[in-house]
Amino acid sequence: MVRKRQRFLRPCVDRLDDRCLLSGSGLPSGLSPTQLKTAYGINAVDFTLSGLPYSGDGSGQTIAIVDAFHDPYALSDLKTFDATFGLPDPQFTQIDLGSDAITNDGWAGEITLDIEWSHAVAPKANIVLIEAQDQTIPAFLAAIDTARHIPGVSVVSMSFGIPQYNVPGATAYDPIFTTPDGHTGVTFIASSGDSGTKIANGGGPLWPAQSPNVVAIGGTTLVIGGPSGYLGESIWNGSGGGYSAFEPEPAYQYKIQSTGKRSIPDISLVADPTTGVAVYTTSPSFGGGGWAVYGGTSLSAPAFGGIMAIVNEGRAIQGEHTLDGPTQTLPALYSLPASDYNGVAVFGPGLGLNYTYGPTNLSNTVITTGLGSPAGVSFINDLVTPPTPVVAPKPPAPPITFPTSVFGAGFGLVVGPLPGTGSTGTGMHHKHTPAPHHHPMPKPIHGKKPSGHTTRSAQHATTAMIVAAFDAAIPSFTPQQA
Repeated sequence: MVRKRQRFLRPCVDRLDDRCLLSGSGLPSGLSPTQLKTAYGINAVDFTLSGLPYSGDGSGQTIAIVDAFHDPYALSDLKTFDATFGLPDPQFTQIDLGSDAITNDGWAGEITLDIEWSHAVAPKANIVLIEAQDQTIPAFLAAIDTARHIPGVSVVSMSFGIPQYNVPGATAYDPIFTTPDGHTGVTFIASSGDSGTKIANGGGPLWPAQSPNVVAIGGTTLVIGGPSGYLGESIWNGSGGGYSAFEPEPAYQYKIQSTGKRSIPDISLVADPTTGVAVYTTSPSFGGGGWAVYGGTSLSAPAFGGIMAIVNEGRAIQGEHTLDGPTQTLPALYSLPASDYNGVAVFGPGLGLNYTYGPTNLSNTVITTGLGSPAGVSFINDLVTPPTPVVAPKPPAPPITFPTSVFGAGFGLVVGPLPGTGSTGTGMHHKHTPAPHHHPMPKPIHGKKPSGHTTRSAQHATTAMIVAAFDAAIPSFTPQQA
């Protein structure tokens, strides 16, 4: 039976994209843990210490999963999943920040997807499930703060997304996606969304994925087969992405773009539900359990959480600290060689919604898949011992252009002699934006100060000259609201 894509929690939260509730005997439909790990070349990761081999399975690491509402069947569903695929049961802890009596069928499906597939990728990692009281921003913030303070947690996975315009003052929340003082390094991971790039349809950059302190995970259509198990990937139409309206461009993205804005996702994994994975879930409403095929970037995020647990295991074996997301994991991802990523084709058989194929910036970075998908053991090994990040100089901001200007295409702020004058500008033009009306908030981690200042009189004089030049050259020019 095909289950209709559910949106009853919108516009508040984007959870997952599910298909095909199944019944019957034998192994369920959907990719198995072995198939997914083989496709990405992470089924045989080994580390060495003093000449002895250690299996790359997440041993010694703890993955925190943040979801909403209580799932009374989370552990029993995980045990069924493990028994079906021959996986060991993990050390599992469930922390309910709300009421055990408040359940939700949709979130129960999200919870089982998240814990089963982070565990499938890193079967020896510990799993801690933190259930937010509800799906409001304060409840999620409390759950995230709880997750990052749990001793031993090195990965926090968040398979939910809220449209950026529904999160007032989002930049003020960036400090919560950082490692607490005295804690082992924590990498924060979030789904980029399942509604494509069109903001009007609930797509575009979502929170928390758009935070520069969070690794944003997009989605692909994965085709498996052949000797290696991997035949290729294309963009899944539903993969969310785009440029944040609020977050500035982080330094680790300088070398791939020059928009001045944070773009997401950073990397991608399988998300298309037509190439999705098997999940066992039980409905809290009536207690019935069964297998389903799940997809969405709600799958991509916990699967990458499992990969990061393996990376941190390798670092621990070498006597290194686990990676801190903002200062180590994200800069390292943008410093890895291109060979560590699978290229993602623009066109493919994905079945998402409201997606325009192939949006790229000037550096050919595909918005909906980021750098690509992890390409096997080399990706993991190069994160275990990451290269020194090379931060490119900050690129100049793109000029403000007026296509109908008599000055021609590309005319923007004056950088030479002003039209109609023999003088030059000050060389420093600041664009001022009125401050939003809200309470004072903590300064964002990656906030940037202006590189220089002009005096108030010089600014006013320059502004007057620019306005006069526009009035003289384009007397009929009328500003239009974007």
